[in-house]
Amino acid sequence: MKKQKKKTNNMDPFISIDFFQAGSTFFQVLILKSSLVALLAWITACAFRRSSASIRYAIWATALICLAILLPFNHLLPTWSQGLVVIPIQEATVTKADFASKSPTGVYYKQSQPLRESKHPLPVSGPTQDIHIEESTSLGSLFTVRTIFFIGACIWLLGVLVSLFNLFVHAYLTRRIARLAYQPAHIEELYQPIARRSKRVRILLSAQINMPMTWGLRNPVIIMPEEALHWPPSRYKSVLMHEYAHVIRRDYAMFIVAQLVCALYWFNPLVSIARRNLLLEQERACDDYVLSKGIQPQEYASHLLEVARIVRQKGTLLRFSVAAANRSTLKERLTAILDRSSNREGLTWAKGAVLVGLLMFAMLPLLTMTAWRTELRSNDSASQEWIMQLDAESASDRQKAAWALGELEDKNGVDALIQQLSDQDPGARGMAAWALGEIKDLRAVPALLNALTDPDAYDKERIVIALGELEDTRATSSLITILNEEALPLQEAAAWALGEIKSQSAIEALAQSIPVSSTALRVAIVEALGNSRRPGALSSLKSALHDIEPQVRQAAVKSIQKIPSPTSAQVLTESLAHHEDPAVRASSATALRYFIGSVVDQSLIHALDDEVPSVRAQSAMVLGQRGTEGAIDALIQHVRDADHTVRSNAAWALDEINLD
Repeated sequence: MKKQKKKTNNMDPFISIDFFQAGSTFFQVLILKSSLVALLAWITACAFRRSSASIRYAIWATALICLAILLPFNHLLPTWSQGLVVIPIQEATVTKADFASKSPTGVYYKQSQPLRESKHPLPVSGPTQDIHIEESTSLGSLFTVRTIFFIGACIWLLGVLVSLFNLFVHAYLTRRIARLAYQPAHIEELYQPIARRSKRVRILLSAQINMPMTWGLRNPVIIMPEEALHWPPSRYKSVLMHEYAHVIRRDYAMFIVAQLVCALYWFNPLVSIARRNLLLEQERACDDYVLSKGIQPQEYASHLLEVARIVRQKGTLLRFSVAAANRSTLKERLTAILDRSSNREGLTWAKGAVLVGLLMFAMLPLLTMTAWRTELRSNDSASQEWIMQLDAESASDRQKAAWALGELEDKNGVDALIQQLSDQDPGARGMAAWALGEIKDLRAVPALLNALTDPDAYDKERIVIALGELEDTRATSSLITILNEEALPLQEAAAWALGEIKSQSAIEALAQSIPVSSTALRVAIVEALGNSRRPGALSSLKSALHDIEPQVRQAAVKSIQKIPSPTSAQVLTESLAHHEDPAVRASSATALRYFIGSVVDQSLIHALDDEVPSVRAQSAMVLGQRGTEGAIDALIQHVRDADHTVRSNAAWALDEINLD
């Protein structure tokens, strides 16, 4: 188990570093990447300023779609670093001064204790709870950085919620208008201006609006004001064709994306500009569609001006609908309508796909770029100091140095620690083995295997543990030999290490050693098989359920529970129903809490009728923890069980089962 460390502040430096890196990435997306994408779209749109509005609309739409995808899926994208800014953060360091009054003394390895109870024991003796870990960063206090990121994230989230609430209100009002709109008796006259109209499009009239608008995704609706029935036929035709262009272009879907992107990037003015340009080109593309149907530019412009005048006098525009005479873009639209040299060519699906693909390819470097990055830097001077200390004359100093390098998990010290495996002092050798296990550098495996010839039993125990920590299959054969030939403490260590390695040969060796082992070793082997989490270990664990020693049987139940397999549930249900040991049946009920399925539920319900009260009580508790509704009748019966614990557990389980 890792020891507790006293720090200069109340914060784990590595958690803080992770927080800093996550916050840095988050704000890069919000600020830098969104701005670069918007700028690239603006530059591309300027390059295509003499092209049609449909092409420029596709450019802005691609940019906003990229921004919509970027924020939630940024962590899935590959990254590359431009290296414009590097923010260094130092690792925690252990200094020699920290051991002035708290240094471990004596040789730890002369203390014998069961290894399976502490699979990762701290290899120092004496008081360690007050050892000081020095922390520093080039930015000052990481607590301050954490606070800044937290406040910034809260402000951003508040802005998002306000923006989304505003959009929700407008969407609700627009939907209410659509639901209250109606179809007049002379409905055919409303559709007459639309040639080859879509059957999915409905045209409705509303007394609550003064401007035509389009609303809806799956079932689009064109809502016209009631007074549109009294408009001149040319105006009605022009305006209706404009709204119909929104429908066939599916502009409403992109309109929603643009609104949501602006809500997420509400603080970035460049994103708002991108949305405005998208809506402008959207309207201009629909204008081009109307003009392509033979409507004269001067006539169409006069109709738009008249509709805009009505809106200015009588009402405002809802934000969650696509409207024909949006005043914010009217000037630019009129200029383009009256410009006879404007390109009014529509965008085909083929051209659109090619354009969007090229734009996505151009934006990919921006989406994956990391302009500033945090760099975790080890304190090389401190590490080098401890490496040099490995050559100290005092064996105690060499042990301290090995411990510090292991605590730092500094791979720069691996070579020196490997050399220390041949130190004359057994304590220094054992400490070096422990440190190599902590660092987990596979370069140490051959040296540790060679060191298994160490004459000191305690050093050999540490070496075995280190090999288990490294989880390298090259150690399997040597560990199997120790399991079969050495004394009990080393056998227990080897069993644990083989369980950590999890190779098939390791599982087979553990299984074969169960029948010929002592009770303590059988428990260690059974626990190791469970730690392997390999379904192949279930047959051996099933046999261990019938071991003559109760502690082995209990260990087998716990190990079966650890293996994520349907067979595990089957073994436990059979044990609950038929095992001769009531303690095993009760433990099996407890273990079944972590498995799902109706078979498990039925097994627990049947166990409520077990002759042993402890089995009934445990089954009732697990049914309550699982919230099994099918157990209600059986639990009600056991509220009046002869055993007090069963009654209490049944009543508690009924209270836990939620019928909502």
